[in-house]
Amino acid sequence: MTLSIRWLKISALLAGLGLVTLVCVCVRRRAAAGAKPSAEAAAIGCIGRIEPDQGVIRVSAPYFTGRPSLVGELKVKEGDWMQAGQIVAVLQSAPQLNAALQQSEAHVALARSRADNAQDEYVRYTKLYETKDVSSSELDERRLAAQTTQAALRAAVADAAYARAESQSSVIRAPTGGRVLKIHARPGETVGTEGLLELGDTTRMVVMAEVYETDIGRVKVGQQATISGDILPQPLQGVVERVGSQVIRNAVLPTDPVAFSDARVIQVKIGMADSRPLANLVYGKASVVIQP
Repeated sequence: MTLSIRWLKISALLAGLGLVTLVCVCVRRRAAAGAKPSAEAAAIGCIGRIEPDQGVIRVSAPYFTGRPSLVGELKVKEGDWMQAGQIVAVLQSAPQLNAALQQSEAHVALARSRADNAQDEYVRYTKLYETKDVSSSELDERRLAAQTTQAALRAAVADAAYARAESQSSVIRAPTGGRVLKIHARPGETVGTEGLLELGDTTRMVVMAEVYETDIGRVKVGQQATISGDILPQPLQGVVERVGSQVIRNAVLPTDPVAFSDARVIQVKIGMADSRPLANLVYGKASVVIQP
């Protein structure tokens, strides 16, 4: 009898606990249903890199077979503004290449003279053949000579064109307008893989923000952004101008050395309301907060 009473008490206790659990679950579900998702209202924070709107161009030098690209004369210095087509540097090989061009042009003149003479002879022999004053074999010889000298002329013209291209390439010109940001090779030095110099138009600067792929769905063109950092005297305002479409590894490393530095991100271009404070901060790192 005592055992039955105990079982009844235990059953009643379990039933009571089950009811309490059910009530708690219902309350939680109601609370979750009534709560607004905070992620949608949260700002998006990330790291960005400061750079010119059109990027940075590495101006290099051509490769000449058997000759290294040595800088002979440098006509700019860091900070100079360049116009498109303006001479940046002249390579040491320029005098030799100019001499080769002049020699090729002389060969062209000689080949043209020989071709003209051979053609005149062929025309003369054609008339003589009509009056039976020369044989057909003699006419064929003149025809072959004219054809041979014409081929030689075409070869000389091609050689001169190649020499002209090499000569022109020994003078390095700015491919576009911009400011000289960094010089990598000076007179007497070889132009290596880094190129001769870096050129960029700093009149309009942007920030390339690296947004984590998990947050990119909340980023849209037209959203406001705040740019800040230790290199800036005060925060700057910007607008999202473009959202990238390629997931890449982050290139701007975080300040914390133990932070995860191999994240998958998408680049977002932030245009600045006033980019003048960024003109001298190319490749600088900044914090970006994109407002929802």
